[in-house]
Amino acid sequence: MENSDKNIHKNHRKRLRERFEREGADSFELHELLELFLFDAIPRVNTNPIAHRLLDRFGDLDGVFSASKEELMSVKGIGERAAEYIINASEEQRRQIDEEIAKRPISSFSRAANYFISKMRRVDDPAHRVIILCLDEKYVLIECREYDNKRVLFMIDDCIETGALKVIVGCAKGCGAEIKKNADLFERFGIELCDIIEIDGFDADSIMDE
Repeated sequence: MENSDKNIHKNHRKRLRERFEREGADSFELHELLELFLFDAIPRVNTNPIAHRLLDRFGDLDGVFSASKEELMSVKGIGERAAEYIINASEEQRRQIDEEIAKRPISSFSRAANYFISKMRRVDDPAHRVIILCLDEKYVLIECREYDNKRVLFMIDDCIETGALKVIVGCAKGCGAEIKKNADLFERFGIELCDIIEIDGFDADSIMDE
């Protein structure tokens, strides 16, 4: 690599760190947070495209941090050292990332789908798992509730308890029909059912308009 390229990357890293210290995480996009995290794992290399590739592959920061070593190393630019660095991220780092994700509105299909994909990858029996995102009027996450069954009235009770005004439901492929059939129950209690998203591995489909 030419010395001028090294200086560009060095200055970029310095500017990004200074901006983070000055403005905090709120002003950072997800790829910038991941890029910043990768600085120590991948020295002297532009981590911006690597961060984008990781997010394209795993959906969001939560997905990146829950991926296996082999999965991480399948992404161009991630070697064994970087993969181990990501896997061994401290609980404090993961907590900060979870808090940062929670601050951001889940107002698009892709954001919700990526959230569900990451969650489903962590459970032993995703085929029977239902996840509900309880949101405020601006689509900011209030609380995430998880179930091993599809009792809609029980879910609605929980949504009311959290004060949710909007909800997005995630479940395994083929399990959303029962919830959709009872969608009007949410509306009766003043809760907008924004979407029902079925998850199959890394694939996600909305069944609300079917």
